[in-house]
Amino acid sequence: MSTTNQVFNTVALMKAAALTEGDCVMTRGYYAAGDGGSGVYVVTSSAAAADNGSVIALNNGKKAELVIEGDTIHVKQFGAKADDISFDNVAYINAAFHWLARNGGGTLVFPHGETFSVKINSNIDYLRLGASNVTILGNDSTLQVRADSGDFQSLLYIDTSENVAIDRLHFDDNVLSNTGYPVTGDEVKRQMLIHYESVTNAELHNCHFYTGGIWCVQGKLSGLTIDRCNFYFRTKENIGWYDVSTLYLVGERITIQDCIFENQMETKVPQTAVESHATKVRFLRNRCAGYQGSLLIACPTSSEAGAYADVHADDIVVQGNEMICANPGTGNGSGICIWPLSEKNITNIRILNNTIETDYCGILNKYIDNDSVIDGLMIANNSITYVGNEESNIASQYEFKVHGKNGVKLLGATVIKNVVICDNTIFNFPESAVLVTSMESGTVTGLMRKYRNIRIYDNLAYNCGYNTKYYYFGAISLIDGVETGEIARNFFDFDKNADTCLRPIFAYCDDVQDSAVKITVRGNVVSGLYPEQSLDMPEPDDRYDYGLAPTNSVLIWDGITHFNKGDIFDYNNKRYRCTSNFVMGIPSASNPSDVSGTNVTVVDLIAVRQLKVSDASVFRRGDVIKLGGGFVPTRQAIIAGVDYITNIIYADGLGSSWFELKSGGTAAGSPVYFVTNLATSCEEI
Repeated sequence: MSTTNQVFNTVALMKAAALTEGDCVMTRGYYAAGDGGSGVYVVTSSAAAADNGSVIALNNGKKAELVIEGDTIHVKQFGAKADDISFDNVAYINAAFHWLARNGGGTLVFPHGETFSVKINSNIDYLRLGASNVTILGNDSTLQVRADSGDFQSLLYIDTSENVAIDRLHFDDNVLSNTGYPVTGDEVKRQMLIHYESVTNAELHNCHFYTGGIWCVQGKLSGLTIDRCNFYFRTKENIGWYDVSTLYLVGERITIQDCIFENQMETKVPQTAVESHATKVRFLRNRCAGYQGSLLIACPTSSEAGAYADVHADDIVVQGNEMICANPGTGNGSGICIWPLSEKNITNIRILNNTIETDYCGILNKYIDNDSVIDGLMIANNSITYVGNEESNIASQYEFKVHGKNGVKLLGATVIKNVVICDNTIFNFPESAVLVTSMESGTVTGLMRKYRNIRIYDNLAYNCGYNTKYYYFGAISLIDGVETGEIARNFFDFDKNADTCLRPIFAYCDDVQDSAVKITVRGNVVSGLYPEQSLDMPEPDDRYDYGLAPTNSVLIWDGITHFNKGDIFDYNNKRYRCTSNFVMGIPSASNPSDVSGTNVTVVDLIAVRQLKVSDASVFRRGDVIKLGGGFVPTRQAIIAGVDYITNIIYADGLGSSWFELKSGGTAAGSPVYFVTNLATSCEEI
């Protein structure tokens, strides 16, 4: 047996040499000396299949087997070639993957900072890893799709594997140079840089992804950590298909942290940065910029989830993220969207300490008419800012219930219960800072009164509810379906178009709801708005537009409200039943027992919500007045404040037209009188 030691510059020279079994030889490189593909080989007569890496077939029929220390191999030892855009590395990288599979795992090393070109031929030739206990050390090298690859499905397909970690390996679909890459419509193949199928415990660390395709990373997994990765979206074509997500992940135990998601195109806006159909999800300290939506939380669907078809979305934490939504003028950007699917439940969601900028909604529950349940939702310590068009986009008196630009919007025919919205700062939303409603397109869909234990407290709503196209909303709006709730200690600050702001809080329930409603409103503070009062005054004969409580309801209120015949309410530690529709006001200081009328008249109209009266001393904050005569329309108002020097009163109304004079009319001599008498409108029970 020969033991001759020989050194060759390339593998090709070694293959051509007259070597005999037992020879130990070395190469200085694979294609050229010093190219990084050097290795030590032992010549054998083995029947092992040649793979051009661990086993190389010599021209004389012998085999040269690579001497591998431990379980670590180098990609260039298997024939991979860097920095050659005409070369196709698919077969050579796959050969290294096959070695890992045959040997029960190991470590595959890439050189530092080089680019490996790959031509993906549709779904026939692609990189496929089916090995467990694998670590890929990329050392900042890049896998780049060749410019002539055309359409493809997956660059790297990982399936039926456990414990697969990839570190500092970058992926580039080369979309701007790929001449055959038409991402134009519904029929396009789904370009994915990494696809996981039936994988357990995968990790991506410090990887960069450059994509213009449908999904960047997609798959079904049990255990995935994506840490400190950057995702850059860029495309030369408009995306035609709606479901464009950088990450689309189904399964359980998903953690995405300290990542950057950035759309680098100014006019082409992808749909969602991250779409999660999983349970036990952590989305922490990420930055999303330039997408219509940053995060979609949903349940796995039966048709696509495979082993996870029965999984509900539970135990989800979204914390410390920066979400800057695209503002393409379409008004559909959202920071976080919660979407119940397949009649499944979404439970125990915590959305904490995030910063969101949006041209639509900051956090919303997307409507779906099924039996799904959202149970346990905490939205706390977030900063949510509206940066879009300040005009309202609602087109009818009912659409305020389901559409519009809201900081937090919870809606739909699902059950929503045990919600806490607290300690948030919500800026500049034209409609509501918080909207909770069970209506869809102005119609009752399914069983009403499904929202229970909705607690909204200690929030700052700054310049929210300022658009006056329709007056059916407040800075905080509870509309239909809210059975029990609390609105407490919120601070409302208005310094933008303060004279057109409608109300801080608006609560409305349709009379088709036949079970008890109990909403507590207390301790709210209003600054910079003419009335300094926390609820607007409804019109007593227009229940469907303004009613605050349905028949047989209980409403606990620290102040003034509107009741209908049959309503039950608590007041001054007593319980009353309404014998007629009425508006209750805190009695005037001058006549505490009977506030059914006064002889005060209007002297002059000064401005919207400001009147000068003949005797302001009988009024105090919270009193209710009704305006008639020259004022059109005739409605009620709440006294927000009184200037006792000039006899000017500040009153709140349902719209800026309250105190507009009818053509030819006059303000002087118009009667002002209180609307209600508690003793004659209610009976104590």
